[in-house]
Amino acid sequence: MQQIFTPPQRTQPFRRTALDMAALFVLLTFLAGATMAAAWSIWHTGRIYTGVSVAGVSLGGLTRSEAYRRLEERLHPYPLPPVVLEYEGEQWPLSLAQVQA
Repeated sequence: MQQIFTPPQRTQPFRRTALDMAALFVLLTFLAGATMAAAWSIWHTGRIYTGVSVAGVSLGGLTRSEAYRRLEERLHPYPLPPVVLEYEGEQWPLSLAQVQA
């Protein structure tokens, strides 16, 4: 013959204490923080981090190719300083075409 176990009835209902609520709050805060950190990491995969700028050009959130294009557009008219080679007191100025060759 098979017997079925039935647990005894509780005389008082289960009550949550302040410590239970504090532990639940800490757990939920930790889970929310971990979720936000994971989402931030996934968003920046293959992208430049938020807040990065070069010569005043904001690059945050862009891919490498997008950032390269944006820098070319914004910095193309930027005047480059002349390149001068110097050796033993003599100087040889180079043009941009000579440097890129």
